[in-house]
Amino acid sequence: MIYVVMAIAYYAVLTLGLIGVLALVAAGIYGLVRLYAFVLERVLVAKKLRDLFHMFMVTQITTEARERE
Repeated sequence: MIYVVMAIAYYAVLTLGLIGVLALVAAGIYGLVRLYAFVLERVLVAKKLRDLFHMFMVTQITTEARERE
């Protein structure tokens, strides 16, 4: 009888350990996805700001060129 209880306890601990490992892997993947989304958002914002600055500078240069003429 004691061997049956020991076997049940052994497999219960083994199962809980596997569930814990799977939870850690899922949390790691979730964290990486969140990090990738954060970095991608920052890159896209930086690209948009660069494009807006470029358009502003082109407008400034053409305005100054017109004023000189």
